[in-house]
Amino acid sequence: MTRAKNTHGWYGLLALALVIPNFSPFLVAAPARGADSSQTVCPVDMATEEDIKVKRSILYAALGEQQRSAEIAQAIENPERQMEAAALAFAYAGQYEQAFRQPFDEDILLRPENVFEKIARQAANAKKFDELLQGAKAAQVSDRVWETIAWIYIQQEAYDGALGLIENIQSPRLQGELLLKLAENYGKKGQDKKFLDILEKINQLAVSYGEDYYRIYTQARVAKLYAEAGETKLAVEAISATPVETMVTGSRQGEARLMLADAYAEAGEREKAIALVAEVEQESASLSDNFDKARAWLGIAVNYAKLGEYDRAFALIKAMEKESASGWVVPFLTAKNKALMEIAIAYAAAGRGEEAINLARTIEPLTDAQKVDLNTRQPLAYDFDENSDRDNAMLGISLAFANRGMLTEALQLVENLEGEAKKPEILVEIARFYLKTDQQKQALAVAEAIAAKPLFPPVMLGVLGVEYAEAGMLETGLKLANSIQINNFLEIEVKTGALERIAARLAAAGKYKEAREVANSFEKCTDKTKLLLVIATEYAAAGKQKEANQLLASLPELRSVNEFADIIQQLTVEAEKQREAGEFDASVSALEKRLALVEAMGDRQQQGFTLRSLALTYDEKGDLNNALDFHRKTLALYQQIGDKGWESDTLLHLANLEVRREEFTSAIDHYQQSLAIYEAFNYLIGQATVWMYIGNAYTGMKNTPAAIAAYEKSLAILAQANVADNRELIDILKQKVSGYLGLVLINSGDFAKARLVLTEAIQHRESRFVSYKGNDAARLQETESNINTYQLNPYTLLQYVLLEQKEIESALEIADRSRGRAFVELLAERITSEEEKSNPNIQRALTAPLNISQIRQLAAEQNSTLVVYTFDQQISNTLLIWVVQPDGKVAFRESDFGPDISLADVVERTRVAAATDTARGGGETAMQEIVSETRESVAPKSNRPRRLSPTRRLQQLHSFLIDPIADLLPTNPETPVIFIPQGELFLVPFAGLLDSNGKYLIEKHTILTAPSLQVLALTAKNQNTLSGNPLIVGNPTMPYEPGTTNTSTTTTRDKLSPLPAAEAEAKEIASLLGTEAIIGDAATEANITKKLPEAGIIHLATHGLLDDIEGLGVPGAIALTPADNSDGFLTSLDILSLDLKASLVVLSACDTGRGRITGDGVLGLSRSFMTAGIPNILVSLWQVPDAPTGEMMTEFYRQLEQTGDKSHSLRQAMLATMKKYPEPQNWAAFVMMGAPK
Repeated sequence: MTRAKNTHGWYGLLALALVIPNFSPFLVAAPARGADSSQTVCPVDMATEEDIKVKRSILYAALGEQQRSAEIAQAIENPERQMEAAALAFAYAGQYEQAFRQPFDEDILLRPENVFEKIARQAANAKKFDELLQGAKAAQVSDRVWETIAWIYIQQEAYDGALGLIENIQSPRLQGELLLKLAENYGKKGQDKKFLDILEKINQLAVSYGEDYYRIYTQARVAKLYAEAGETKLAVEAISATPVETMVTGSRQGEARLMLADAYAEAGEREKAIALVAEVEQESASLSDNFDKARAWLGIAVNYAKLGEYDRAFALIKAMEKESASGWVVPFLTAKNKALMEIAIAYAAAGRGEEAINLARTIEPLTDAQKVDLNTRQPLAYDFDENSDRDNAMLGISLAFANRGMLTEALQLVENLEGEAKKPEILVEIARFYLKTDQQKQALAVAEAIAAKPLFPPVMLGVLGVEYAEAGMLETGLKLANSIQINNFLEIEVKTGALERIAARLAAAGKYKEAREVANSFEKCTDKTKLLLVIATEYAAAGKQKEANQLLASLPELRSVNEFADIIQQLTVEAEKQREAGEFDASVSALEKRLALVEAMGDRQQQGFTLRSLALTYDEKGDLNNALDFHRKTLALYQQIGDKGWESDTLLHLANLEVRREEFTSAIDHYQQSLAIYEAFNYLIGQATVWMYIGNAYTGMKNTPAAIAAYEKSLAILAQANVADNRELIDILKQKVSGYLGLVLINSGDFAKARLVLTEAIQHRESRFVSYKGNDAARLQETESNINTYQLNPYTLLQYVLLEQKEIESALEIADRSRGRAFVELLAERITSEEEKSNPNIQRALTAPLNISQIRQLAAEQNSTLVVYTFDQQISNTLLIWVVQPDGKVAFRESDFGPDISLADVVERTRVAAATDTARGGGETAMQEIVSETRESVAPKSNRPRRLSPTRRLQQLHSFLIDPIADLLPTNPETPVIFIPQGELFLVPFAGLLDSNGKYLIEKHTILTAPSLQVLALTAKNQNTLSGNPLIVGNPTMPYEPGTTNTSTTTTRDKLSPLPAAEAEAKEIASLLGTEAIIGDAATEANITKKLPEAGIIHLATHGLLDDIEGLGVPGAIALTPADNSDGFLTSLDILSLDLKASLVVLSACDTGRGRITGDGVLGLSRSFMTAGIPNILVSLWQVPDAPTGEMMTEFYRQLEQTGDKSHSLRQAMLATMKKYPEPQNWAAFVMMGAPK
């Protein structure tokens, strides 16, 4: 099956790994909804596995299987989780002393749902109050543990059990705090005797408090509870028994009196309360510290408001305003706001709702700077926190409405708030108020209002759902948790966590069916397993052992997630392998198995990657229907989990596919959705990209005005983008959009505007060459990236515009301007002196693009005919050819390839056909790869041209490249013809092109090539003399092939094969030039590199490799002898760092003229030597046969010794070799690069 071209690069997202034996991916399936378990294997990570082990251990303890429970607990590696499992197992077995004796660090008490809470909840559910009490006593637990257990009992309404626990607490203060809460609950339940007994006990405890302020605080609370219960006399007695003056001093005394005043008010002693507040107000005038005074006035104003003394409260606010006019004003501003908030709440509590709301609206919150100032000076000012703004006032008012039974008014107040941010919090607090006061009807109404809001914060919904469940409103809690909308991974966890806790309450309440339905709704098998274990434990605790065992038996087998990761990686490798081979059905099969695995793991991100991979594989297969279906599935998933980045990417893929299907309306809709995401994140590059695609869609719809508007919008956005964010991507996009816009304008006939757009794009591109900094290799790689790979070439498009406008010479200027820009910059630096480098005018003159006058002058100076080719099959099937003759005449011709012929394929097949299998060079593997790539790049068999012989191929290329201009070429074979190819045309063996009369081009012309006319001009200025000793290298001791290391799959590494004919060649040439050849062990990389800068001629007869050995994007290497830390390869990057003086370099090795094809030519050894200062380079285009090469090189040097003319010498050598070895593979591979003079 023919492999299609991969343009997606998506497999790079997926990891590679080895096959895991004895594991079948078919064992794993995505969980089916509605059943307890449908898969036999569940992937689990270590932390989750230990959590499941804890739950299993507890379950077996509840089933009475203590030995099995202990074995599971002992298998838990985490010591803390092991102790938790043991403790809870003991608890379910009724052995509370052993449960409490587990050596926990008490810091565990700071965690939510800690082990002591779980023990307490289990005991309360089982009604084992006495057993737990005795166990905790025997284990001598600390006050903190007693406190934790007591709070759980109070929450569970196990008040009698809590009372028995509290008596064991050693701290009187802590005991008193818990007793206050217990008394409050007894009072609500109407258990008056217990209520009064506890309050009396608290009064007795308060006397023993070490800090008198807390005694006053406690007794004031006792008095309020008496008053709320109608025990006015007892309330007044409690207050009167608190002599403030003898207990506290300073500002604390005022605070204590205000607490007592509040208690008097609750007891109905309003006048006494007012008098007490007035005393505190009078004493506050003497306070000198602004913070203390503001704090005191706040408390006084709040108490006046609660007592209905609003005028006095507002008088204090006026005083605060006056004090805030100078000095440190923040405390008074804060006090004023908080006072206004409390007065507004007092208004609401008194039934003056409208006044309350109006007053709250007058509050002006502190600025951020004022908050920082307050927190810096008074970091512990808890009563001066930020909860004093108008929103919090509205919260207090709404709660006051709720307390008065005005639920409708409370909800309406929330709806009328200006901003949305505070509304959820206020609704939650209203709901909590009704839950705490056991008003279930009203709590249900609030819950329904909350569930109806689509954007309610998920965390709040989850927490509130659990609170409803804990208050006994299980169905309502479940409804709230289920109403959570999933937009990201966090919200998945929030919803799952809430549902787990609610389902546990359902199971504890005997609602097993509902609890199991919750478990079966979970996607992750681990979440389902954990909850089903909890449900099974509740079955066991209720004596339903049969049901517990049945549920336990249905649970899946747990397997390490690492094993699943390995299998996933195995399937990834298989999917890529099959796709690379063009076996798309097999690739899809592997991806479908991968999808089943990641679904079982609940890994939503990997699910997205796999769905996306399936879509792209179907697309590559040509199955657009399935590709579209999987893009839609991918989109739905990313929208569900709220991954906006991948959502926008998927929308683009989906829309691009729809454009190809000519479903333009739907495509534009999806583009607009993607655009909205990028706009929300203010991602300008993304916005510009989408507008470009929208322009493409409108182009497909033949809506030219809309397409032009979209492209212009894209360019306008890119002009605003921060180049520092991603300069390269922005530059590529600008050129790409400019190319599309230029093409649309050309097709619409607006050549003037197209010329303007394309000229601006070129100017922008060239500005990068000037601004980019870096070493030579980095500059070449950065600035010479293949423009055709990323976008329509603006240079080529502009050439077509200029030709349409009959400006042939201007088009030639642009054709040359498009190539070799970084090359030009580097060469200009190399050939100028230090003094010239400091003169910007000289540098500008050298690097400025050539104009037509300079091009004519170059042809005349070199007495050469210049042939410039431009070809871009993305734009047109027409080859553009300019010919500049020595007399200055400029001619333009075209050559049409037709829509079914690829010039790149023709060139490569011709080059391969002209080569042989027996060669000097980088081994057969490279050639096999080239041949393979050639086969894979041609059209399907039905459309392929008939296989041609090498002779016919050379004739075919001659007809395309030479026939259109044959009449313009010189008749004198000694007059040089300099070809300026582009892209793949650098691989053309021009010397071997054959005309219809059977004559090779080299027989009629002297041939050279150059990357560009401007590079040609610069190399002409850099014609070094033949000074310096020749450096002749042949057949070094060969290094190992790149990539064959000791860690490879072979046990021995492969060396490059020796080249005895190259050694003979080197010795003969050295003898001819009067020097010694460096061969064998002497030809080390270090030795040769040292000699290169001083050599007059450099001849390297050794292997040449195409590989990018260093992986830095500049391919090519010469094989030398490895030594010490050297690998034996002189790479293109190594050469770039040298400053060479030789007039000629001969690379008598295979493929040295080839490399990575860029927009202006070959980026490899040839250009590296030219950049390093060599004016002429003789390179080869394919693996070169040893025998004819040796003879041709010898003849070349003989001719060079006689004439000094390199191009003439090469021609004569080729002609001489041709007589003995007539086949072109024996002589046509070599190309002379540079200027003839």
